[in-house]
Amino acid sequence: MGSIETAAASHLVPVLKAYQFDYPDVHLRLITGETHGLLQKVKAGELDGAFVYGPLNEPHIEYLPVFEEELVLISEPGRNNVSELLTKPMLFFDVGCTHRVKAEHFLRENGVTSYQIREFGTLEVILNGVTAGLGVSLLPQSSIAKADKEGRISTHRLPEGYRELQVGFIYQSGQVYSSALSSLLEGLDCEIEAEL
Repeated sequence: MGSIETAAASHLVPVLKAYQFDYPDVHLRLITGETHGLLQKVKAGELDGAFVYGPLNEPHIEYLPVFEEELVLISEPGRNNVSELLTKPMLFFDVGCTHRVKAEHFLRENGVTSYQIREFGTLEVILNGVTAGLGVSLLPQSSIAKADKEGRISTHRLPEGYRELQVGFIYQSGQVYSSALSSLLEGLDCEIEAEL
């Protein structure tokens, strides 16, 4: 199974714990990556499924919405002038990072046409870079909540069109699913119904 790092860090532990309790004989392997790369691995059959940013409308791929997130702008502590913050470098994951597209639209809408993007490989490295004042980032609220509570960063709410973020589970359609994958899908359906 695959997952974007932010979902793995903030949402998947309880889901996987419940699944492992119910199905102790299933050997789970979790890899992290960005949405596009994980989608390609699911299409190629290298992964049974993956948690990605969505919604996705891909041929032969089923998409099950699982979590709703809020995307926030984060900066070093004590920085509150958003116009000034938007002139700082943007710190992101690799090239396929989904937040980059939203960030670029947000920057253009705010009149910023020249900006730097710096790639930092993990969530913790991005948070440490932001804390040190190397730049700002757009990340899901749930993935930065601990750093925010500890005062390591400042958070800034984005306009409504930019803050909505959905995480879903993708898998190949029209396949004969293993009992392990079928059980996971049933568990995710129960999680969704419980949140409604």
